Amino acid sequence: MKKLILLSFVVLAFTSCSKEMEDEFIDQSSKVLDLVASNPGIVEHSFGGAGYVKVSNDGTNFYVEFIANSGHKLLNSRLDIVSQPSDFATNGGNNLPPGQMGNVHHTGGGVSSYTYEFLMSDYADCVYIAPWAIFSGGGNDTRHYAGDILGGKDDKNNAWSYFKYGECSIDDEVVACNSTYMLSAPATTLNTFYREKPSTSNWGWYQYYNNAPTSSQTFDVWTGAGGNDTSKGFRAGTVTIAVNEGVVTATPNWIHGGFSNEIHLNVSETMPAKRPAPGKFVNSGDTNKDGKFVVIFHSRTCWINLVPRS
Repeated sequence: MKKLILLSFVVLAFTSCSKEMEDEFIDQSSKVLDLVASNPGIVEHSFGGAGYVKVSNDGTNFYVEFIANSGHKLLNSRLDIVSQPSDFATNGGNNLPPGQMGNVHHTGGGVSSYTYEFLMSDYADCVYIAPWAIFSGGGNDTRHYAGDILGGKDDKNNAWSYFKYGECSIDDEVVACNSTYMLSAPATTLNTFYREKPSTSNWGWYQYYNNAPTSSQTFDVWTGAGGNDTSKGFRAGTVTIAVNEGVVTATPNWIHGGFSNEIHLNVSETMPAKRPAPGKFVNSGDTNKDGKFVVIFHSRTCWINLVPRS
């Protein structure tokens, strides 16, 4: 790996956007990739709400630092660094179990950060990095990967991701989008309520609140889980449903570099008499303040995958 000049890297993120914004996102991403390919410096990727990974260099060594956010501690970190994505230690189906990753560190009771150090001359000018971590702090954002390129799945049926670092050739970008629903707790499916047979295109969940005048709760969101079978999809992030004096808001937090160009939120006193298409959801976000209402969260969630040019 050649010596690289340090440079701050701004990560672009979207919550909801139009088709025009999606095209602009892709265009801006191309410019960012051009910038990173010639001068990567400092690169950061999120582990969701629990922490993030930061890569930097001093011209001789490069450093991969796992950092816990406030309220969390880093318990375990694993790391794979390869010259080509095909070099990752995946098994059948392009799965990357954490146990097959090369660099491992256990922190015992937990630390705020841990840094791996590597000699730049031992690596190619462009490397692909797959980081994985376990954080304390509870909740749903404590065990997963970071990166903006989607891989396959790990041994727990979670999607794994990675990112590139160094003087890399520019890759073609492929935007992949899929239907995403909030997984209710306990799981209550739309198919059961409307007495419909689940399928790859007919699925989803709803959350019923019985007494929640003021509350905040975070749920997993799943993409591609056709037939309400999460093993067919993967966890795309979380959404926090907040209730304040009858007003309901939904705040998504995507992982794996995801973004959404369509978000549909149904908030109603009772379930609709007929199942509405996501674009026909009741989006008022208001209730009569008695704390009893139904929430359905749906999104068309997208990721940018990188396909190396031949």
